[in-house]
Amino acid sequence: MANRVLLGERGGEFGLWVSKPGQNVLTAGVNGLLLSPEIPMLQVIYAERRSVTVRASPNNNTVFSWPDPGYFAFAWLSGPAEPYYLWNNRSQITVTYNPNVSSPALFDLIVFNVPRHP
Repeated sequence: MANRVLLGERGGEFGLWVSKPGQNVLTAGVNGLLLSPEIPMLQVIYAERRSVTVRASPNNNTVFSWPDPGYFAFAWLSGPAEPYYLWNNRSQITVTYNPNVSSPALFDLIVFNVPRHP
């Protein structure tokens, strides 16, 4: 099993490092880390504003997709009537919304470089 967390000194710098699954925190490059003093936190890795035509159906769904960051990232979703969303995988969610909202429905999705538990 790989070392995943380091609090202390790494390469002459002090800080907290957390590696991606399967990566050794002692040897991983920036792309193999989830948390590092070298990685600015709360960077937006994907954002989309989408206008959706609402159908008179109980199955009003729309799917948002973005490039796979290699982990389940924190996502913020805003839309009409408190939409419900379900993670399909690390880079896709399905949003279900109330068919009684006015059309077109406007959704905003922002995905950050902050990992979350799946």
